[in-house]
Amino acid sequence: MVVKMSGVEYIVQWIRQELGFKEVTFTTKPEVMKVGYELYKRMGFEEVGEKDGIVSMRMSLLRTE
Repeated sequence: MVVKMSGVEYIVQWIRQELGFKEVTFTTKPEVMKVGYELYKRMGFEEVGEKDGIVSMRMSLLRTE
């Protein structure tokens, strides 16, 4: 069986399996990176905080299967 993955799914899988990370966190500035910010939300990143226009986001890399 062949499973097709998007580039993002492949990268997330690699980060989880090869590097052993369980979560990705980062900050972004929606005012400057509006398109990127919206993409991150669609990809499943959760907004976990905001201070002075800078948003903290995270995504769990644990499998839910």
